[in-house]
Amino acid sequence: MCANLSGNINMAYKGAQLLRMSSPLVHPLRYISCTYTLRHKTYRNDSVSLLKVGPSRTQQFPNERTSLKVNGDLRTSSDLESDRRYKTEDRESKIISSKNGSNFNGQNKSSFKSMVMPPSQKAWKSERLPMAIDKAPVWVLKIHNELMSSAVLPAPTKGPFDYKQATLHLLSTSQLMSLAQAVKTVNIQTMKLIVALWRRLDSMSVDEMLTVADIFYRNNVQAHGYFSALITYISEMFELLEFTPLQMTRLTFHIKSHGDASPSLLLAIEDRILQNFSNYTMNQLAIICHLFFIGQNRIKKFELLDLIAKKLLDEFHTINSWYLPMLMKMLRFSNYININFYKSLGDEIIKLNFLENFQNLGQIMHFAFTYSSVRVTHPSLFAAILVNCEESKQFSRFKDLSKIIWSSGTLVTNDKGHIQSLNAILQQVREKVSMETFREYPDNLVDLLMGLSLLNIYPEDLYNILFDPRVLKVVLGLKEDREKFMQLHYFDQSLSIECPQYSGNRLSQSQKTHILEYLRYMTLEVDMQFRASVRPAKAALENALGNNYTLCKFVLPHFRTTDIVIAYDRQKQCFVKPSEVLLPISATEAMHLDRECKIERLVLMLISKSQTSYDGKPLGILYSKMRQLRALGYKVIEIEAEEAQLYPLQDMKTTQNMLISHINKALGTDVSCNIIKQPMSQL
Repeated sequence: MCANLSGNINMAYKGAQLLRMSSPLVHPLRYISCTYTLRHKTYRNDSVSLLKVGPSRTQQFPNERTSLKVNGDLRTSSDLESDRRYKTEDRESKIISSKNGSNFNGQNKSSFKSMVMPPSQKAWKSERLPMAIDKAPVWVLKIHNELMSSAVLPAPTKGPFDYKQATLHLLSTSQLMSLAQAVKTVNIQTMKLIVALWRRLDSMSVDEMLTVADIFYRNNVQAHGYFSALITYISEMFELLEFTPLQMTRLTFHIKSHGDASPSLLLAIEDRILQNFSNYTMNQLAIICHLFFIGQNRIKKFELLDLIAKKLLDEFHTINSWYLPMLMKMLRFSNYININFYKSLGDEIIKLNFLENFQNLGQIMHFAFTYSSVRVTHPSLFAAILVNCEESKQFSRFKDLSKIIWSSGTLVTNDKGHIQSLNAILQQVREKVSMETFREYPDNLVDLLMGLSLLNIYPEDLYNILFDPRVLKVVLGLKEDREKFMQLHYFDQSLSIECPQYSGNRLSQSQKTHILEYLRYMTLEVDMQFRASVRPAKAALENALGNNYTLCKFVLPHFRTTDIVIAYDRQKQCFVKPSEVLLPISATEAMHLDRECKIERLVLMLISKSQTSYDGKPLGILYSKMRQLRALGYKVIEIEAEEAQLYPLQDMKTTQNMLISHINKALGTDVSCNIIKQPMSQL
């Protein structure tokens, strides 16, 4: 055991020698926490790659001593002599991962202190681009090739290079970059070059730093230590560094390719872009936006988003069609809401037939999804999108089609031409999507059916597939971020109302119970807390009609939004208790009711802003709810959001008068004689 411990400490010491600082301006590595593995053959240095993981115990408790920690100054009298003494014993079984860095103190620069990320940064959760260039998607390669079009790369060093004999710290930066051009893999020898390069960061220009990163990326060299050191160094020195627009775009690319930056650096990047906004091309801005989106980082500054939107409209002819969908993702993700912008952008896309530039529906889908996400309607744009889907020669991913149809339903694109295109697309789905695809991606099937049902389209064959026990088992087992319980409940109830002839597979009683158990937290009380207009309206009507003549409930339980129900007997010309005359939630049962009955059942629907688009039109859920209520025989009284928002702010008498006015209009008669003459109570 003593021999093993001695070997571990010896290995840690050798690793510390390899990772020591070679510049006289640099402080030594004080603490090294070393690990090794028996699996990998490639030498890996993660000396500063703590951007994606939490801190080690050594970082959290720097005063705690461990058998693998080497204390004290690790510098030797000669870097060259130290390199010669370093021996690569058991290189296949030992991978040294340095968990700490050092401070860089350069002239007129603040200290490079952040080689070790603080514990709070373990919470940074961000997606990264594929590290290996041979596994990167096409758009990543396209972006990098464009960014490198004006970069000047040094000529690679020819012939073998003996890293053991080389005094790397005596070579110039350009010579080191030439050596880097020849590196194709990471091992003990080439690791020395990588370490030498990141030690040079304090003396390199911005372009040199980024060019080294580009070299490693193009050569598919996974130099984690260099990329992490680069990001951390720039985070520390950002205020003192100058970036051209192209360099800023390249920096953003490498941040998202090899790690992530602190929130403060991302905000600093936004500030710097704002300062030099006029110098950026539309394509550069689109690339930066997309890279932010890939890292799940919103653009925080509305001023920057607004400038990007205005520049897009002014310079629309300059943007590469490949990059526009990327920009749309960020506008959606950052929740940029500007009705005039989206209306003008849609007009521009239609006028220039811009959608013809795209070869697949995956790119077109982002336009539909963005408009539905920001809740801005544009019927002409959606007509063009649906026609492209209908006429597409190459059938795209089922996921893309599902999102397009879901977006169409959400924004209620129900013109005659829209419905024709949707039916044509639906037929393509029947012909080209296999049963295996439905079973493998049932959540996409749910999205497609949801979009169609919002427009009162119910393809019975696809519902039969969805409610097939094997498919339904997968849907019920989806992860929390993809769960579809609410949609299944909606489908089951909506089929009874709007498609009563459906006789295929349905939810079993046990499955219904399971879904309702999940939805039990979405109660009437919770909804009324979020919708502040309901309680004042209910109180005003109770004061006018009496407590027994007003009912507040989920009239349609699959929508989980509260409405107020009242009932009026036309023959007796008085209000009756609504609880005694509620209609069944089934179109078939409703049809068998005595049509001679003179009871008018009224639903006062207090609309909220979240139920409508930003241009004032009902979204799919609200549109579907009103349609289903009317199908069951209810008379729907729509109270616009602008009016409903006033109810909590005004006195009860005013609210009561407004509500009675709506009721009079809906019934076509004056019901004032039924108002109880009693003093107004306070809310």
